[in-house]
Amino acid sequence: MDDSLVRELVSRVSGDTVESLLVRMRQFATRYSSTDSCFRAMEWVRSRFEAWGCSTYLDTFRPGYAPNAVGIKRGTLTPDAVFVVCGHTDATSEIPFTLTPGSEDNASGTAAVMELCRATADTEFENTVWFIGFAGEEQGLVGSDSFARQAADRGDSIVLAVNFDMISYGRENKDTIVIYGARQAPGSEQWVDFFIAQADSFSDLKHRKTMEYIPQARSDHYSFWKYGFPAIRGGYSDRTPHYHSTGDTIGPLYYAQCGTNNIPMEAEVIKALVATIAKLGGAHLPVGIEQRPHRPAARLLEVRPTVGPAPLSLRLSGPLSMNSTLEVYDATGSLVRRLDCSGCSTASWDGTDRYSRQLPSGIYLFRVNVPGHSSVARAVLTR
Repeated sequence: MDDSLVRELVSRVSGDTVESLLVRMRQFATRYSSTDSCFRAMEWVRSRFEAWGCSTYLDTFRPGYAPNAVGIKRGTLTPDAVFVVCGHTDATSEIPFTLTPGSEDNASGTAAVMELCRATADTEFENTVWFIGFAGEEQGLVGSDSFARQAADRGDSIVLAVNFDMISYGRENKDTIVIYGARQAPGSEQWVDFFIAQADSFSDLKHRKTMEYIPQARSDHYSFWKYGFPAIRGGYSDRTPHYHSTGDTIGPLYYAQCGTNNIPMEAEVIKALVATIAKLGGAHLPVGIEQRPHRPAARLLEVRPTVGPAPLSLRLSGPLSMNSTLEVYDATGSLVRRLDCSGCSTASWDGTDRYSRQLPSGIYLFRVNVPGHSSVARAVLTR
């Protein structure tokens, strides 16, 4: 996709808006999962998703617990390919039923999801994007576990889940975010690398890559790993001393005795997130009816399946001439393979690059170039 749109969406990320979201979540006296105040907080998150263009619902998973808040932007081209962006909204402290400000843990993660939703409010996606604020994380990931289990039972094609937990605390010279994957989780490392590549291209985020050897149940991304879905997490490298306490509030930049002390750092995290989802989701601006061409441009290429394992079948509108090409690109726009199909009207891609190396799961673009015209198709390769 055109990086100019990515840069436009990234430019919409506002530290002031992030702070206002954190302040508003703090105004719910407690977001402990079983309190009425947390129920109200989840309804507020849902209402914001709706205001920013999503179809929404409250996902009840256990009696007496506040529901998960879910916003959905259904894909316009490959709706069965789903990308999840999530952060838990519930919080805890030493007096959980009375006061849980939970600014860093984890209003900061929910604010990242919400700011992504706001920044892309007027944007459509070729693939489906789910925006989720989970409840029940502090009680053992129960909200996300229920959600991921149901997704697995339905056979949903979740290509990637991106989870954020505690991303607004970093003292001076310790303002680094860790991007976590797990070596035993499917496709994890390639997605960590992809997120880091977008962070380097579209933000000033300081980051560190960490690959766990055994997946750890430290936050909601683990629920997706548990049920076989690819997932990554962004989290702190400098943990607030007011973790799980009533002191988890907003303080000045670099101030040590609070929960949130680095909103500029969180804004950079969100910029990287916006770029990541814009590219993976296939972001594009809606076209008004009066702007649509009276006759659609000829499609030279179709890929089947649009989501699935190799081999992928490519059907052309007619045999390719000698001076035509059929190319495969990864989601970063790098050419990975040219397919030899001169004189053919069908082709197959086995999921390898030009050196016959197996490529990881992810989005791939297929471009056919014929004299005077080209056409692009997109598919999600799964392993």
